This record gives sequence, C-alpha cells and structure tokens, in this order.
Amino acid sequence: MRCGECGSFIIGERKFKTLRKSGKKTMYIYYLCSKYSHRECKQLPINEQALIPQLVNLIDVINIDKFLLKREFEYELKRFHKISDQLGKDSQKDARDNIDIRSQMKYVLENGSSEEKKRLIRNLGTKIYLTDNVVNLKHP
Repeated sequence: MRCGECGSFIIGERKFKTLRKSGKKTMYIYYLCSKYSHRECKQLPINEQALIPQLVNLIDVINIDKFLLKREFEYELKRFHKISDQLGKDSQKDARDNIDIRSQMKYVLENGSSEEKKRLIRNLGTKIYLTDNVVNLKHP
C-alpha cells in the first residue's frame, strides 16, 4: 500500500495506551506514510479499525486472478471443504458452499493476525493508495 500524496510506502505502527480508570493497557495499530520519498508529506495516520472495512470493500472489486496467494488460498479452501464434508452436517455444507476466496480474504482482513493481514495486502497483485484516510485502487 502506498501514500496517495507522495508515493511512499504505508507502514503499520503499534501504539499502547494505558486507560486511566482501569489501568489496562490497550494496543492500537495505526497506518501512516513512511515519508521516505517526501519528508514533508501531510497525510495523517489512519486507525486500523477505520482502514480494515475499506480494504474489505476493495476485495469485491480487485482482479482475483492477480492475487499472488491465490493458489495457497485455493488449497486452504479445498482443505476446509474436505473437513466440512467429513463432518457431514447439512447446515455446515450449506455454509461451506458460501465460502470462496474473496470471503476467505475478507475473513483474514477482519480476524487475522497483523502478519496475516500484512501478507495478504502485500500479495493482492494490485497497487492500493491511501489518501486522506480513503483507500483507492487508482493513484489520485
């Protein structure tokens, strides 16, 4: 993913905040321009909670044939189908038939670890730009 303003890479950064009332530490992940190409870039960071829904929506419009992890996802999907067939419950077969590569990609974005999300985004096979906290497939 690249900055729509200067073209530098977007990087993820973990921030920890201690809540005053409970004293509990909470982790937040922000994505921001690395400013590698242009030190004066004015793009602001975006919270992961605001970014992920935008990326999930993009999954529906990207060309799945360019997805570099397509074979790996297809293999995992076949494995899942085989296991659910062995369990043999009709309700699980119905749910199984509604799962495809796109829904699997969305699941990883919404529920995967930081490493899984990073790997998926890096291997989409298409450039993604972040400008003014909005994700685009085309450079603005």
